[in-house]
Amino acid sequence: MKNQMRWTAGVLAAAIAAGGILYAPALPVRAKAPYDTHWNEQYSWMATMTEALQKNTDATAVYREIRLALRYQVINELNIYQLYLDPTTVFPLEAATRLYQEGLISPFLYKLLAHIPLTAADLADVYDPAWYYGANPAINQVLPYDENLLFENFLNCGMVVGLPGNAAFNLDIYKANYPELVQAFGAYNPAYYQYYILFGKKAGQKADRRIY
Repeated sequence: MKNQMRWTAGVLAAAIAAGGILYAPALPVRAKAPYDTHWNEQYSWMATMTEALQKNTDATAVYREIRLALRYQVINELNIYQLYLDPTTVFPLEAATRLYQEGLISPFLYKLLAHIPLTAADLADVYDPAWYYGANPAINQVLPYDENLLFENFLNCGMVVGLPGNAAFNLDIYKANYPELVQAFGAYNPAYYQYYILFGKKAGQKADRRIY
């Protein structure tokens, strides 16, 4: 558990350092309205929700607002994670729990928000124990096939050095396809895996073949 939490904390630190590129594109805080109106400016949902969370909005209100925004596809899981990471906001765990119980956010995101240890299933988008063991001689030549041991290795070593965890996610290919992420994350490899799980795969990003 300590090792898993240490990995999560490291990714959080990288996310904060990376700044805006970590998060899904959203409207600027202020922008011209795209329609005729007597109002001069419009504010994005993220901007208004950030202000609400800075005022310690109650959990039920946060849950309702995020549920509505998810259903209308105004935000995604990465945006929710952004709200959580913002040091000026307070994200109610009760709101996250209700969203998770209704199937509106993934187990991966919920466990990050609730500080619950991750499992191999939570990282299925980037990790498969049998594939990881078979595809990496540096692993199978020194470790027995034990799924718990392999998962700990992937969390604490494999992602750090950028080993492929399954056929769908190759870090070198992902970096080559999206150089803007390299500018944000640099050599901190675990952040790429997390970004892909929270946003990249759902956005259709490719990590198994080059795009041109």
